Amino acid sequence: MTVLQLMHSLRLRAMAGYRRLEQAFDRVFGAGLNPLRHLGSLGFLLFWVLAVSGIYVYILFDTSVQGAYRSIDRLSQAPWYEGGLLRSVHRYAADGFVLVMLAHLLREGLAGRYQGFRRVPWLTGVPLLLLTFTSAIGGFWLCWDQLGQFSALATAEWLDRLPLFASPLTRNFLTAASVSDRLFSLLVFVHIGVPLLLIFGLWFHIQRISRAAVFPPRPLAAATVATLCVLALAVPVRSHAPADMAIVPTQLQLDWLLLFVHPLTYATSGETVWALLGVSMVVLLGLPFLPQPAPVPVAVVDADNCNGCRRCFDDCPY
Repeated sequence: MTVLQLMHSLRLRAMAGYRRLEQAFDRVFGAGLNPLRHLGSLGFLLFWVLAVSGIYVYILFDTSVQGAYRSIDRLSQAPWYEGGLLRSVHRYAADGFVLVMLAHLLREGLAGRYQGFRRVPWLTGVPLLLLTFTSAIGGFWLCWDQLGQFSALATAEWLDRLPLFASPLTRNFLTAASVSDRLFSLLVFVHIGVPLLLIFGLWFHIQRISRAAVFPPRPLAAATVATLCVLALAVPVRSHAPADMAIVPTQLQLDWLLLFVHPLTYATSGETVWALLGVSMVVLLGLPFLPQPAPVPVAVVDADNCNGCRRCFDDCPY
């Protein structure tokens, strides 16, 4: 068996396991409202929840270094009907968007939907991973609390591992005076400008898909939004202490789903994480260009010799 045939066989077996999981969800939610069958449209829904909540937060946001923390913290303390709910909804929608996006990528990959006419959706969808995490990580910087300080400095240290910049980016975070309003405007652009690119990326992503579902069934959409609101009310997102460049934050409540790259970098090295990222992108973008495996022979049942025991059905995936 060649390597390609082995990969194809493993993919089919993994997809069979995923199908069984889908069927288990069907028994709970029904096939029409099974979230595992609407991952793409749920991603679009969560993106628009992020956009709407983000616009409201930005209206009340002070884009200066001195005012950023106060404006976000004031919003968190406000009553829910005045927008106190939206900051938490914004964070949980970001977590949900990443989860749905990764699950969608896994499902499409296991189903082999990166070949033929689906090559373009795959190649336009994979780069959206980078845009999503760039925007998500940049969102923590704007709170400019100790978690945002840690994330900004960790990101600068990671980027400094690349020989691209004339001077180290970490010099912008040496002292409180180093973090100017001009630098903070750049951080704001990262969090707001990248989602605009994401919109165009999503548009290109669905151009080759006929009847692309961009909105889930209404009951599923309502349940998703309600779940975000319940989470936001039960476990509201709070700011850490204000950023202080004179100290090193020690007690942080990391969002491990969105900020996993920072502890991974410190546990290994910046070069290792860049290598992992590069290899992952090469593999994902290279899948559509792999040679197609030879067609698997179709199993045939000889009716004259069949007694209906179903053993062949249980044993043979084909």
